[in-house]
Amino acid sequence: MKAIILAAGFGNRMKPLTDTTHKTLVKISGRSIIDRIVDGLVENSISDIVVVTGYLAKELERHLVAAFPKVNFEFIE
Repeated sequence: MKAIILAAGFGNRMKPLTDTTHKTLVKISGRSIIDRIVDGLVENSISDIVVVTGYLAKELERHLVAAFPKVNFEFIE
C-alpha cells in the first residue's frame, strides 16, 4: 500500500512559526507534525510514501530521509 501526504503550501495560518520552518516540521508537544503522520503510516504497515512539497521542500526532504531511513519516500515538488 502507498500513501500520499500533501505538504505543499506556506502555512500562512501558522505564521510566524512557518516564516523559516516548513509547516509540517512545527513541533507540538516535542514532536513534529510530519513525524506524527509518518509514524501513524508506518504503524499501519505503509512504507511507500509520496510527499507533495513546495515551500522549503529541501528542508522537509532532508528531515524525512534522516528520520525514517526504512521508508521509501518519493518527493514531488
